[in-house]
Amino acid sequence: MEFDIHTTDGRRVIASRGDVLHDQAEAFARTIREQIEAGHKVIVLDFTKAGLIDSAGISSIVANIALIKEKGVKIILGGCNPTIRKVFQLIGFTQHFPVTATLAEALQLSV
Repeated sequence: MEFDIHTTDGRRVIASRGDVLHDQAEAFARTIREQIEAGHKVIVLDFTKAGLIDSAGISSIVANIALIKEKGVKIILGGCNPTIRKVFQLIGFTQHFPVTATLAEALQLSV
């Protein structure tokens, strides 16, 4: 799976085209890293089309945490269904990143 990358209201959005699983994890991590290195300071990860994210998908985000902090990037996890929100809550992501049910909410938080 590839990801749709676009800018909405001045915010960079990386949208999954489906579930974020082990076979897409490396590409997902690389895509996040490339957008950070391109200088984007606010990045919304849009999970609207994802039914679930596995541990490898989660690792894609974790793999970029040092770079996120170093570059001062704000990451927002948007479009998360109840299952994905619960996973993010259980692993403690909600303490580090805003997690929203819709992309619109994520874009509002990124102002």
